[in-house]
Amino acid sequence: MSYVLVAGEALIDMVAQQPGVPLEQVTSFERCPGGAPANVAVGLARLGVPVRFVGVVGDDPFGRFLRSFLERNGVDVSGMRVTGEALTTLAFVANREGGEREFAFYRKPGADTLLRPEDLAAGTVRRAAVLHHGTVTLADEPGRSALLAALEQARAAGVTVSLDVNYRPALWRDPARGLAEVRAAIDRADLVKVSREELALVAGRDDREAAMRLLEAHPRIALLVVTEGAGGSWAVGRDGQFARAPAFRVEAVDTTGAGDAFWAALLWRLWEAAARQGVPVVEAARRMSLDEMERALRYANAAGALTVRVRGAMTALPTRSEVEAMVEAGSR
Repeated sequence: MSYVLVAGEALIDMVAQQPGVPLEQVTSFERCPGGAPANVAVGLARLGVPVRFVGVVGDDPFGRFLRSFLERNGVDVSGMRVTGEALTTLAFVANREGGEREFAFYRKPGADTLLRPEDLAAGTVRRAAVLHHGTVTLADEPGRSALLAALEQARAAGVTVSLDVNYRPALWRDPARGLAEVRAAIDRADLVKVSREELALVAGRDDREAAMRLLEAHPRIALLVVTEGAGGSWAVGRDGQFARAPAFRVEAVDTTGAGDAFWAALLWRLWEAAARQGVPVVEAARRMSLDEMERALRYANAAGALTVRVRGAMTALPTRSEVEAMVEAGSR
């Protein structure tokens, strides 16, 4: 197999140092490397999966820091462009009481919106085993057109498309258009991750029946995975097979990046299954037994749990040995 190609935003998370308060009351922040797709890229690299990241950062200290951080963590950044046209995007994040997060984005425009079709060269996409992306890039041009072109190339080449919905309403000028873009992205994907709240947003409800309706409406999806934070996760396959795995109980310091760690670990398990069977990643997802699906969710839950114990997203992403150790300890 070749590699996972991750496309989208790399940005700086300015994480509030005072937990449980709104952003307007925060007095200090910690700089952390972030951006959901970039988090997934680093998460995959730490788990031993070959990965390339394509995205744009500013020619500024933050952009150079991000590129260096990804490279030091084993991500191929040869397709990561540095631009002088805009500054690296900043996302200020506060963890409110009850685990809810509050975001404020400094991105008008941010460098990540300047992704171009030439950044996602056809050969790079077509040689990938998986193309992973989120929906943030779809909110602005030219990033939207660049990503759509890459998805067309992936489909023509039989590349598995992975989508983390990661819907951020604050980034869309028109909420109705935002939801339409999210639904269209789901229609183009083979593997889809949504939070329970996002499932309710796109399917009207957040239960198993709603998930099945979503699969019926989007016949390309081979596997739909729903995360519930402290409630664990569950998945529905094309054949209606349903699997659930409980969360690992840990003391949460910062939930930023937990979903990205979760998805990186799940892709890792699918990657290894596909390599063993000599089939595309999407086919490995279709072939998963109930036991295999539950085990994959267990590994993904462990990765998410390890991440929330440390402040920051990318810096907290676990290694393979750490995930395996947590799963082993939880199985005793």
